[in-house]
Amino acid sequence: MGFFKDRKVKKFAEKVAERENTIFIFGSDIVTENFVKDLVNLGVGGRVALIAEEDSLWIDEVEEQITILVEKRKEEYDKPQLFNTISFSTAEKIIILHKDPGLVQSIVGQIKHVSHGLKIILIAQNAPPFIKYLSEAQRERFIIVDNIYQVTTKLYKEMKLNLVKPPIITVPVCERMFGMVAKDLEAPNSVLLRVVRKHEDTGKDELMSPKIRLKPSDRLMLYLLNDEATIDNEFIKFFE
Repeated sequence: MGFFKDRKVKKFAEKVAERENTIFIFGSDIVTENFVKDLVNLGVGGRVALIAEEDSLWIDEVEEQITILVEKRKEEYDKPQLFNTISFSTAEKIIILHKDPGLVQSIVGQIKHVSHGLKIILIAQNAPPFIKYLSEAQRERFIIVDNIYQVTTKLYKEMKLNLVKPPIITVPVCERMFGMVAKDLEAPNSVLLRVVRKHEDTGKDELMSPKIRLKPSDRLMLYLLNDEATIDNEFIKFFE
């Protein structure tokens, strides 16, 4: 790891070491974006430490609300130095949202040597195959979230967040919804609040009226009527 890269990692490590119950999140894609922004909207952004493998406009948007480390060199995730420097001593949970199986396996392999009792949360479809061959005691370290649409509410429950705001999530629109008026949708067990749309010039999120017609990159901001119980098979199929 180069001098300036090493300095950047140390600065990140110093920041997170000053906090308690840190939520470490690995990722940078749309799933990560939605989850991080939901945490910020819930008022717990100060506990979030994001480790991303690439820069993104949405990361710039939340840089004042969360702690961020961008490490673009994927080979660094195969080495212990990055993880030893961060140490994860203040971590409450580690959440890995990457889709790249090689990257996920590298992160899991390094983290389990750094903090032996720390819970690691993964999406089932991205979980490394070797997990199923671990001993029962070793598998208890992993929390496997079955479906991508269950990420927000299940992770809230696992992290035991003291929510002071209502359960609100954002969900990407699916192809059959393109061109439809948002307010005409009837998502199960939820209320549509706004459409989240990226500004064409700045790339920043804007909250739009439900009266607009939906575009491919839009997300629906939904109020869940029954908290995590809302995310059932009916809800999931609605967005497939």
